[in-house]
Amino acid sequence: MTYEEISQKIGFRIKNLVQIDQILIIEQEDQKMGLHFFKGSAESLKLEQDYLKSFAEREIKGFLQPQTWDTGEEYLSLNERTHLYLTNWPDLAKISFSNPQHLKGVINLIGHFHQKTKELTKPLGAEKPLAKRLLATFAEMKKNFNTFFILAHQRLYPSQFDLLLRDYYPEMVKKFDYVLRIMEKLTFDHQSECLVLHLISRGNLRVDQQGNSYLLRYNKARFALPIFDFGKLLVKSGRMNQWDPEWYQTLRKSYQEYIAISSEDNLFLKAYLYFPWELYQLCFRYYFNKYTWSLNTMIEKLERLIKDDLFREEFLDNTFLNY
Repeated sequence: MTYEEISQKIGFRIKNLVQIDQILIIEQEDQKMGLHFFKGSAESLKLEQDYLKSFAEREIKGFLQPQTWDTGEEYLSLNERTHLYLTNWPDLAKISFSNPQHLKGVINLIGHFHQKTKELTKPLGAEKPLAKRLLATFAEMKKNFNTFFILAHQRLYPSQFDLLLRDYYPEMVKKFDYVLRIMEKLTFDHQSECLVLHLISRGNLRVDQQGNSYLLRYNKARFALPIFDFGKLLVKSGRMNQWDPEWYQTLRKSYQEYIAISSEDNLFLKAYLYFPWELYQLCFRYYFNKYTWSLNTMIEKLERLIKDDLFREEFLDNTFLNY
């Protein structure tokens, strides 16, 4: 689609376009708008936009709100699986998970979101309870990791990545088994599950000049317990902060200004943080050929994550000693 075609649909002339991930920032004289590419069915996009509208009605900040095209349409379909939609676009900068102010902004986003959406009920048959979903997820990942080890072990000419994985494999198996044992103990009340942000990552978060966090995309509404979002943030920001106890206690205190953390929440956090998510995802990319980095970069990343694993385990052993 050309600038002219987009301009005709929007209803004003485009001064400039800047791309941020899957979003084109449309600049004109007096405002900016975000042009989003949505991959999926039109029904899925409509559901997402309905959620965003309900967030606006509840005065929940931190989301980009859909705008109507000049033609009156809420989205434009390029084909059955690709659609375009417009949102407002405040001046937003990349987020840093090592910046305390930025982390505080994400905690505020999580806490405010859960306070405002707790009355939104979970649709019948929407998803299995969180504990069962996590058990199934970890079991599937353990199966995948065993496949990674077999591939690494059977290569005629193993790379340094393969050799590192082969050496670290016994430790990873211990972690899988430990996490599964804890998850089997969890008895979360699935009736208490609520909407969660879920997509908490540096790529999907931005921050404005006042330190307020924004979620760029809210795809596929997920239901879980609020602690799930807090756990996601800890996983994403832990290595950046060297698993510093002060970093954790500061975030925990800020989170509890909104939501109390129960003993079962603590058990969940211990299991969720004990698992080396980044290390697993790196191996997944490598063995399923889903990476764009060079082999040397992949090896450096794996070495760094194995080293980080030791710091994280020491942090967890000291922090969750009684759980």
